Amino acid sequence: MGQTKKAKITFTCTKEARDFLEKWAAAERRTISNLVEGLVDNAITAKGNSINLAPPTNEPDATVLLKLLASGKRPEDGELLEVAQKTGIREEELIQLRDRLFPNGNHNKKGKATNGV
Repeated sequence: MGQTKKAKITFTCTKEARDFLEKWAAAERRTISNLVEGLVDNAITAKGNSINLAPPTNEPDATVLLKLLASGKRPEDGELLEVAQKTGIREEELIQLRDRLFPNGNHNKKGKATNGV
């Protein structure tokens, strides 16, 4: 048997899944390894660039939004865009919510208007 430079990976599955893969591979005159490699390649191609490679946050999406709004500081558009991307909430809706919560610009934690300095 020849050596390969391909990376190796091991996974577990049920006996039924293994039996199914053996039959499928035999029907196509392939090894299970070759069959699974093809399945994984097809899945990667189908997934395309839609996978999120950003490091996961430890906070749930709603927590990020609530902490931002509860901070007493009027969130900037960029901060809302980031929350929109993390939560799937439309940025326009977050801007409307912000403008309702902070109708007169910035507020400090005591609720008094500031001049942004």
